[in-house]
Amino acid sequence: MQTLSKIHPTLQKILDDFSDWFFQQDLSQLKIQRRDDFKKNLSYIECTNREYLESALPTPERFGFPRDCYGIDMIIHHSKERDFFPTYFDPVLRKLDDDLMTFLGARNNALKMYYPPEGFIGWHNNGNAHGYNIVITYSKTGDGSFYAYDLKTKEIIEYKDKPGWNIKVGYFGKFSEPDTVFWHSARTDCDRLTLSYIIYDKNIWDNMIEDIQS
Repeated sequence: MQTLSKIHPTLQKILDDFSDWFFQQDLSQLKIQRRDDFKKNLSYIECTNREYLESALPTPERFGFPRDCYGIDMIIHHSKERDFFPTYFDPVLRKLDDDLMTFLGARNNALKMYYPPEGFIGWHNNGNAHGYNIVITYSKTGDGSFYAYDLKTKEIIEYKDKPGWNIKVGYFGKFSEPDTVFWHSARTDCDRLTLSYIIYDKNIWDNMIEDIQS
């Protein structure tokens, strides 16, 4: 996983326009969801610690999708469950996807998540949705972190948020490529947004990284 040090002004404006709009809304209207599919009633720290990870590692196929999280996935507006956030969010979210996918060369949005303070996404690996990823995160005060597990060293690497927008890129491998399965999690003590997009062609992905930092 690589953290990008620069953001192209065009991309920065797309992101700033969205975060400015989002945090002007009445967030009390959002129906924040708590998911406890793997372990019940764990804290946001327990769902992102080593003990949880080691419980998940033996069965990677069970953790393609996150089993435990606290936040609201705003991709939900494509599904039948339509009452998690107001309908007036829809055109803004569609425009965000259109603008970002055009700039990035991405074909689909993998995650569009809002986390309140003490929000989290537990350890998982996206082995069921592999590809070259860009993970774009907004942190209101920088009090949040993304965690990745290094399969070779067995270390957990912390990527500390900075206030504002942060961009990370990396390859998330599929289950048939066990050496590239990418275990990761995140938690926050402040308001946090995550937008994740998948790019399937490495050349396009490499060009995207260059464009973002140009």
